[in-house]
Amino acid sequence: MKLLPIGIQTFEKIREKPGQYLYVDKTRELYELVTSGSVYFFSRPRRFGKSLLCSTLKSLFEGRKDLFEELFIATTDWQWEKHPVVHLDFNLIARSSPDQLRKGLTEFLQRTARDNVISLSEGITLTEQLTLLVKALAEQNKVVVIIDEYDKAILDHIINLDLANQMREILKELYTALKSLDQYLRFVFITGVTKFAKTSIFSGINNLQDISLSPIAATMCGFTHEELSANFQAFIQALAEKRKLSQEETIDQLRRWYNGYCFDTEEEKPLVYNPFSILLALQNKQFKNYWFESGTPTFLINLIKQNSYPVMDFQSVKIAASQLSSFEIEKIKLDVLMQQTGYLTITGYDEESRNYSASYPNFEVFSALSEIIIPMMTELEPAALNDYVVWFRQALQAGDIEHFCKTLKQFFTEIPYTITVEDDAEKPKQKSKPITVEKYYQTIFFVICRLLTRQVWVEQATNTGRIDAVIEFEQRIVIVELKVNQSGLAALEQIKEKKYADSYVRSGKEIVLVGINFDSHMRNISDDWVVEVMTAEN
Repeated sequence: MKLLPIGIQTFEKIREKPGQYLYVDKTRELYELVTSGSVYFFSRPRRFGKSLLCSTLKSLFEGRKDLFEELFIATTDWQWEKHPVVHLDFNLIARSSPDQLRKGLTEFLQRTARDNVISLSEGITLTEQLTLLVKALAEQNKVVVIIDEYDKAILDHIINLDLANQMREILKELYTALKSLDQYLRFVFITGVTKFAKTSIFSGINNLQDISLSPIAATMCGFTHEELSANFQAFIQALAEKRKLSQEETIDQLRRWYNGYCFDTEEEKPLVYNPFSILLALQNKQFKNYWFESGTPTFLINLIKQNSYPVMDFQSVKIAASQLSSFEIEKIKLDVLMQQTGYLTITGYDEESRNYSASYPNFEVFSALSEIIIPMMTELEPAALNDYVVWFRQALQAGDIEHFCKTLKQFFTEIPYTITVEDDAEKPKQKSKPITVEKYYQTIFFVICRLLTRQVWVEQATNTGRIDAVIEFEQRIVIVELKVNQSGLAALEQIKEKKYADSYVRSGKEIVLVGINFDSHMRNISDDWVVEVMTAEN
């Protein structure tokens, strides 16, 4: 069995010993890319294969035909012409301060010049250094410029606007050089997470194509389901045997945990698996959070907190196309940032309104996000949350709704009274209004429901209203309505009055209606929950 290329970001290392590492051939997409354009911007979340892609392009333009044997591009008319390549990887550049960033960039340019027997004067600007370097390299052949993670120095300091702006100005100085070097360049490829305005990349570089949500690049990073099935069959089988699952159950679990990312706006849009997570899951033979554990940005979690934990809203959001085409450091819009960093994914596009719809991509992202947000909201440890989720699931699977409600009440008693939220009547409406009591507990309830089972719908829209939660198991469907400062009976009556169960009566499963009331004064559910079992149609 071949080795999985976990943590390897260099194409040459994967391909120098053919057969040692498993490589999913992406050169069909690369061939289309390099033959149909020359200046690209490509956005993907962290750990999504951007660095390996950049390394592959570097080897391609260096004419390393030996590394591409038996791959698609070797069967094409690609000429394997050798070009000098300037490959700037910001993962390798010091960026803790403006001085370090400037020094790191200067050292990179000077080192690249020395490697090509070129002399650069000391004390000149970054613009001048890059300009002189490219012009000198162009005497060999037209130059290829690859910039990986162009925005990393900004993102690292995004919560410090002053420092982030200083970083942006230094980068602007570097990228300005690309504006006037078109005649010397064969190919330019820039990757990043976000599209920051005022970096001179998006406003000045001639003919720059943003392919982040284009069909040409939709599957260039990440694995499609077809690629997973064709290339990883032995690993999937080993995982199935380890977890005592069938092949179908294993694939179903992999899809639930790690699939769901979309980077295309076409109607028949392909979905891709997170490559970092899927490789580790197959290697470790275990379903767990891998991508999220590799480092969640602190600034993102702080923004979620500042925005009153809108995790319910993120299950279906609208983002204007114009918001994705430019991003201001000073005006951080959380849903846009969530999409660009991979915590939301595109689910559709409306050409008339030019709005994207987005949602959580998979269970890994939502469950891992919950493990951070719930402790922030409740001071409950992640291990305790995991235990409660198991108890809730077991009670509902057994049809013991009484035990479910009692456990839910116990759960809420563990939230310290010192955690404060505001009643709707306490303050007038404000733009930055803190989360209300109702929204606070609805959010917690929402997260719990989403963690219970794959078949769960929260805030499910019908033609008569929105159902708080529909939780489906093999033998039953549980429909829950949660009221605040009313009664369990009132909640149950709403389920009946609005006929929330009508869509499920033909399922052949037992249907359980549950009305629960939350008492904001007690900060817990009241004891008057109501349960009614319907007789499903046969």
